[in-house]
Amino acid sequence: MHRTHGSSDALYYRVGHLTNPAGGDYTIQWDSGAWGIEYEIGRSPSIAINNHSQVVEVHQLPGETLLHHRRGTVTGGTIKFAESRRYDNYAEKPSVALLDNGTVLEVHSLGGLISRTGSLSLSNSTDIEWNNPIKLDGDNTIEDARIATNGDFAVQTHSRVLSKVLSICSSFARVRFQDGNVNGRLVMDYSGKVYVVLNDYRYHIPNPETFDALGYQWEKIVPLSYEDEIAIPERTPFPSVVPVSGPLNHPNGTLVKGLTSKVYVVLNDCRHWIPDQDTFNAMGYNWDKILSLGAIAEAMPEGMHFPSVAR
Repeated sequence: MHRTHGSSDALYYRVGHLTNPAGGDYTIQWDSGAWGIEYEIGRSPSIAINNHSQVVEVHQLPGETLLHHRRGTVTGGTIKFAESRRYDNYAEKPSVALLDNGTVLEVHSLGGLISRTGSLSLSNSTDIEWNNPIKLDGDNTIEDARIATNGDFAVQTHSRVLSKVLSICSSFARVRFQDGNVNGRLVMDYSGKVYVVLNDYRYHIPNPETFDALGYQWEKIVPLSYEDEIAIPERTPFPSVVPVSGPLNHPNGTLVKGLTSKVYVVLNDCRHWIPDQDTFNAMGYNWDKILSLGAIAEAMPEGMHFPSVAR
């Protein structure tokens, strides 16, 4: 993406793919067409994409030191953007990186080098749940900060004046999983166990059948470092959907209501209460998929309640 040439502040993007990297042809075929697609008014745009085709774009407003972000999804040759949201004041020239687990890393400058982390909201496709900004360096000559990550480490570069000479400087840092909002994140420890993190605790998902029944996606699992494993304490494992004897009345993972407003997920024909809206959203469920079964739901045996993510 880029700002248009001249005095205009229109921002444009292009979407393309490498022609044939396996055969050594690294030319780009532009799927979005011969020209860029205008999407916003702003300056200093930066964009990041992860392996789930999720996109985060950040930019500065013209004539102001205000920063905005936009979330989106790449579909073919276009990006389906959500609306623009302000996320910082008194800042300029932002740069962004995006991890597969939805963690967002951002740096910008104004009176020093500033960083922010955040997470893609699981309940609102427009929002990023930003943490407070951190000043990494107070040198007011710092400009043009940039950031990139491979998921384990982040590399940051910027320009600054050192001994009256304009210099390019860099630093790197370990990406610590708990820096962002981790509710609902899927992680794997060194032994291969898979957990979901809820309210700063990790809950073991005991087998693939239970994982699938809960509606989780395998490609969203991220490795958990030893340091993070120690930092996130473990609680009671989720109930298993196996073994099963005989056919089920309701498929594992069915969302139901009874005679009250309580929402349950059905596992092995037992209902497990999801205690609040935050937990429902953190687990990635869809409100439109809830079945109102009345007395039929109330007659099901009730199993372990799911732990709440609400504080």
